[in-house]
Amino acid sequence: MRRLIALLMLCVLPVMAQDALPLWMVLDVVADVSYDYLTLNDFSSYANDGTCTSTNILSYDETTKWSGDFNGSTDEIEVADHSSLDLSTALTIVARVRPHTYADSYVVDKFYDLEGVAGRAWFMRGGAGGEWTINLGNASGAGLQVDATSSGYGGANNTETMIAITWTKTDGPAYFYKDGGTLVSSSGSGTETIYNNSQEVYLGRSYSGGAHYNGDTYWLGIWGRVLTTNELNTLAAAGYSASESTVSDTELRAFYTMQPEEE
Repeated sequence: MRRLIALLMLCVLPVMAQDALPLWMVLDVVADVSYDYLTLNDFSSYANDGTCTSTNILSYDETTKWSGDFNGSTDEIEVADHSSLDLSTALTIVARVRPHTYADSYVVDKFYDLEGVAGRAWFMRGGAGGEWTINLGNASGAGLQVDATSSGYGGANNTETMIAITWTKTDGPAYFYKDGGTLVSSSGSGTETIYNNSQEVYLGRSYSGGAHYNGDTYWLGIWGRVLTTNELNTLAAAGYSASESTVSDTELRAFYTMQPEEE
């Protein structure tokens, strides 16, 4: 942001020097920043930026700061494949969201297709009843090795929350956390390496183009390791202010504050 500060000093000297009255006038002129609303900025070191289908997805206001408002039908963001997004042995996906409806819809999805077998490398999906699901595809391409759904979550429409999903091949189950390090449930089991692929990542839809997400995403972080409960609590406490530096390390693969690229 360019900032031009002009300082004007007007000194009025009456006849009596001791009655001199200085008058200071400060003019602060701030030029508006120009944004490319078709480009979602990734603040991790990998710069896995996304391309939006509409300039209406990313928005800003004084209450919620930046957010991605997905309309549930056509809004989506595509992130090109990068090796940093191959979460083959461990992962954490964390998002601060406010679903308008908990219909079957995808906050984020990475697809794979190996030897004619289609599935997901990984995704975060909201479902009916406020449940959340993650699927993980194994290296053999023989299907899904973890198909895990949270239980007891009880998410409600238009309710803001932070949802986190973690998994590691040395453990097996996927763990679901709500609003920090509060464990909601664990489900599934898989100790194989996740298939690394060249498919894109989609925010707001499934790989096939359906199941569009209807709701707000305030920020989304992806790590190639399991975050601790203390780290999840730190992210939750940061609220809208969470950023790539809130829990930062070499395993941070992408962090979207839903801010577009500056032009």
